[in-house]
Amino acid sequence: MSEDLKPFDCEACGECCRHIHLVEGLKHLQTNGVCDYLEGNKCRIYSRRPELCQYEKVFELYKNQYTAKEFYDLTVKFCNELKEIKRLREEND
Repeated sequence: MSEDLKPFDCEACGECCRHIHLVEGLKHLQTNGVCDYLEGNKCRIYSRRPELCQYEKVFELYKNQYTAKEFYDLTVKFCNELKEIKRLREEND
């Protein structure tokens, strides 16, 4: 039996959209690392955003490499690291 993927509670901070240069398949959507469709902290094309921007769709790509729990934990870790980068950047400004 396959494990269910726990929903990711996105805070809509926009930090993942400010670092899409880190994702090979999204580099074409960015200028200076920030997604061209980010407005404030919101996605202007949310309903038609790329699959690489959709947590559940990305899990489908990696489900043979990670359990649902491992993938969720990695997502939370990545999100927290991006928020920490933002905090440090603001602290140094």
